[in-house]
Amino acid sequence: MTNFPSSPQDDQAPRPDTGQVEALLARASQLEQQDRPSALPVLYEALALAKQADQGSVARTLLQLATLEWRLSSFDSALDHADEALREFRHLADRHHEAWCLRLVGNIHGVQGQYLPASEFLQAAAALSRETDNRACLASCLNNLGIIANELGDYASGLEYLLEALKTYDEHDPHVLSTLNNIATHYRQLGQYASALEHHEQAVERARSMAGHGLTAAYIHNMAETLRKLDRHAEALPLLEESLGLSRQIGDRQTELLALDSLGLTRQALGAPELARQCYEEGLRLAPSARHPLAEVKLLMHHAALQPEGRRETLEQSLKLAQEKNLRAERLEAHDLLARFHREAGDFRLALDHLEQARAVERSCSMRLRTTGPRRCRFNMTSPEHVHRAKRSVSSTSS
Repeated sequence: MTNFPSSPQDDQAPRPDTGQVEALLARASQLEQQDRPSALPVLYEALALAKQADQGSVARTLLQLATLEWRLSSFDSALDHADEALREFRHLADRHHEAWCLRLVGNIHGVQGQYLPASEFLQAAAALSRETDNRACLASCLNNLGIIANELGDYASGLEYLLEALKTYDEHDPHVLSTLNNIATHYRQLGQYASALEHHEQAVERARSMAGHGLTAAYIHNMAETLRKLDRHAEALPLLEESLGLSRQIGDRQTELLALDSLGLTRQALGAPELARQCYEEGLRLAPSARHPLAEVKLLMHHAALQPEGRRETLEQSLKLAQEKNLRAERLEAHDLLARFHREAGDFRLALDHLEQARAVERSCSMRLRTTGPRRCRFNMTSPEHVHRAKRSVSSTSS
């Protein structure tokens, strides 16, 4: 990287212009489509130059850097840089980019399961987007509020958000694909598989037609998940292998983790438990860097089912993680699995204890639902979680 003088009084070296910064930002965007980690040093170089150019360049660079760090699961750094960018844009009275920053902060909270702050930031971003006629940001916020509604079990509100997002995007906006994917996921949760596959196919086909689209691996994985739900495992297998390869190619750790979990379940269903075990173990090795707690809990549960020894310890580990991350559906599932384990082992006291804890989780969720009810306000997605006994969707993508 070029060395610039540390003192502003040193007039021997010219100040960089915004063109140099913009060229580096464009280069980083290109690298992100092929190998996300390789874009990081380019963005840090851009940030160093921007600090010697102008405040607007600094803010735009921070926003792009925070977005990349979010996609690489570096959430602490992403939040720090997003907060710094937000302060810069507010100082510049740049309300257009302020909305994008608010949306990113919401996404950073959302992917970590922190749904209350996520919805609050997304609501603020959506409101500001409406005021400034920022249709692209508004559509993205609606898309991501739909994801939150899905995770909270309010599928009707989620679908409403997503269908509104689909109408809000400009016709050729590339982020339409994300909303098509998420609509498909909602239809899958509702058991409407024909509609789900129709929207999956649209998203995958359009992504494949766009060379190097960064979310192609995620869209392919989600389509495979729907086929797996239909017990069409032989059709899901090549899609999951493709998704795994693409996610590794671009450094998309979260999709890689999800693909390994789904691939393990598919191979198990096709009668290859040893290959399934290898997928789960590889996913668990990856989990600390992927930082996707919901997927990690599922991997632990699925791996435990194939363990001749250490099954109890693995299930207890999954329960502990589900409790730490407040994953209610997974807490319930882990208690049920531990109850079954202890019953089979003849320890009925511990089995009963886990059954009682599982029912307590159910009662807690039911009581919150009766007391507050799901909220349907356009930008007030703070619905209580519902408990789902089936595997929740962990593969929706935010835009």
